[in-house]
Amino acid sequence: MGLLDFLKRGSEDVGMEAKRLYGEAEQLYKAGDYDDAVRLYEKAWSKDPDAGDFYGLLACYIHDGDVSGNETRCCELARHGAEKGNSQSMYRYALFLDTAYGCAEDKAEARHWLEKSTEQGNPDAAYALAFLLYDEVKTNPLLLDRCYRLTKVYADRGHEGAKRRLDEWFGPIRDDEWQGFTTARMAQRGYNWLCGKEGFQQNLALAMRCLRAAAERGDAAARSNLGWCFEKQGDYAAANDCYILSASQGCTTAMLNIATNLHKGLGVPKDDAGARRYLRMAHDAGDERARKRMAQYFPEDEVREQSAGMTAEEMNKRAWAYLKGVDNCEHDAKKAVLWFDAAASHGLVAAWYGRGVALDEQKLYSEAFASYLRGAEQGNAKCMFTVGIRYAEGKGCKHDDASAQAWLLQADETGEPRAKGKLYELYPEVEREDKVQFMLDNMPTCIDEDFSSEEYDVEAMAHDLVNDEDYELARELLDGYFQEIDGGAQPSSCHEDLLLYLAWVCYKDGDGSDAQSSHHNLRLAHDYLIDIGDDFDAYCDDSYMKLAELYYACYSGYDDYDLKRIPRHRSRKWYGRKAYEYYCQAADEGFPMGMYYKARFLIDGDVVESDINQAFMLLKESEEGGDAEPLYWLGNMYYYPDYGRINKDTARDYYERYVALEEERVESEGFMSADFAQASCNLAHLLLQNHSNADDYQARLLLDRVVDSHHTVADALFGYMLYEGRGGMKIKATGLDFMRKAAANGDSMARQFLRNYGY
Repeated sequence: MGLLDFLKRGSEDVGMEAKRLYGEAEQLYKAGDYDDAVRLYEKAWSKDPDAGDFYGLLACYIHDGDVSGNETRCCELARHGAEKGNSQSMYRYALFLDTAYGCAEDKAEARHWLEKSTEQGNPDAAYALAFLLYDEVKTNPLLLDRCYRLTKVYADRGHEGAKRRLDEWFGPIRDDEWQGFTTARMAQRGYNWLCGKEGFQQNLALAMRCLRAAAERGDAAARSNLGWCFEKQGDYAAANDCYILSASQGCTTAMLNIATNLHKGLGVPKDDAGARRYLRMAHDAGDERARKRMAQYFPEDEVREQSAGMTAEEMNKRAWAYLKGVDNCEHDAKKAVLWFDAAASHGLVAAWYGRGVALDEQKLYSEAFASYLRGAEQGNAKCMFTVGIRYAEGKGCKHDDASAQAWLLQADETGEPRAKGKLYELYPEVEREDKVQFMLDNMPTCIDEDFSSEEYDVEAMAHDLVNDEDYELARELLDGYFQEIDGGAQPSSCHEDLLLYLAWVCYKDGDGSDAQSSHHNLRLAHDYLIDIGDDFDAYCDDSYMKLAELYYACYSGYDDYDLKRIPRHRSRKWYGRKAYEYYCQAADEGFPMGMYYKARFLIDGDVVESDINQAFMLLKESEEGGDAEPLYWLGNMYYYPDYGRINKDTARDYYERYVALEEERVESEGFMSADFAQASCNLAHLLLQNHSNADDYQARLLLDRVVDSHHTVADALFGYMLYEGRGGMKIKATGLDFMRKAAANGDSMARQFLRNYGY
């Protein structure tokens, strides 16, 4: 270690020792052992004055003058503590400088340290500073604001001296304070404090002192301003008392202020008659503000006076000028409403529309709607148009589609050019109904034109109606077409397409009566279906799917619907072959469900020769359509050995996807298809083979849902799970009941189980 390092190390040791001594001295000081505290403080000081602010040592000397007897030492300690940032030391040092205690007198430096101590929140310093400021107020009245604020802060905090001074200094104006002041000057001083004028800070308390003093000596303006001070404090009753007395002395500002409070009901019951009286008093006294205030509070009076002698059209024009802010009229929607009222009261119906627009601008939608409705009921087309839109939007009124359509139609009939377009925009079904009615009214032309243009294209409209399931309107349009054909008109080139659409409407919706059944509907559809030729070439590609579904319904429901008893029936397989034929065409057109049903026919091998490989390829292609059915049959392909593609993991994946897609439909419709029940049962069987508690639990949930339905396919497997306790609690008795039920229904697995377990 070099000499420099040694000296540095020694200095650090001295500093640490000084801090230790200082800490012990602080503890003795707080305990009230001042003699020992002084001894340790001085030791610490001798080693390192920077060990602390040493305010405690200063306090000890101040506490007992006999210990110190050294004013210079006290001043030295106070300065040291002040420079260290101790606010109490700052305060003491300021006092020493001000009184030349242990140092030369220095008023400016004393003020500096007093300000710094006050900034740090020292109440004694703030109180002392307030005294200094109060002494200086006579030469600089602007200082009174800060003097008041300092005194008020510490009075509110409980400082007894500050509380006394607050009452003494800032109570009512004393006689000595009037020296050199006139009443007018005192009133002006109060106004300056109130408004922050001429260098004065805004100070309500100081303003009220001066204004009250001037008011008591009869200054009307001062009393009015005193009322304004009360308003700022929220005391409207006291404010009104001031205004009334000031107004009686002729102060027009007070007249305006009491008129405002009477009009608004502030501090008194609302009294517009009284407000008008005071405004007239101010106006008669020559105050131009009264006229503007009258127009602001009572614009109807102005409108009444100005509209005298005007025509309703002139009033309406003035109303629009105020609404638009033109023709030297400042934009004012409220005043526009009054002018529209005047025009309407003189019989101008169009004014109700303008009134509604002005109320809309103010977001008074219910009142605006009432105005539009008044005009609409009196025949104004714009009002009818707007009422229709408002009913559609439910804006300012209750939503009502029927009323909306009725008013828009009436507006159109009355000549409003926008009405028909808006009606169609809001209610596309109305436009469709109108187009259908036009076709019905002009069906001979439609047929003669062979549906060549959009307005005459019955086939396109029927196609859209059927696809949108608007069967009632579709039936009306198709009946109109076939009535013309029955009357001798030449069939259109789309005749068989229309036959198909009518067959589809009958299949889905019967004849439109309440007494319908699937048996009845299919028989109705069959009458039209059988008239479609073997060489049918669909106008729209999706027609092949509809035609195939109709033939498939006849094929699959042949016995249930007893089709062999209806006229012109064919054999069951004939319907099957026709269904297969059109599913093939739909598949060729790219319809995934066409591919799916074609695959089903190839799997069944009833109508056409079985071809599992082609069926599999079709199912894979139809999977891309996003429908659930192909997933079920692809699961079957990988589950059942008969199809030669056993793969448990792949089968499980397809079954899980199928169940996930279909379960929402099962929940919403409350009906479970046989395919869903079988898929759930097969998936549960695959899960059980994993011998996992989680998979067992999932399997039990699947089967529990199936057995709760009308399906019995899961009885044996569910009975086994209950008997063995797989996926949940073991319930042997209930498990045996399910097994016996399955065995009675011919389930070989259930019978084998019962034999093996001796039942």
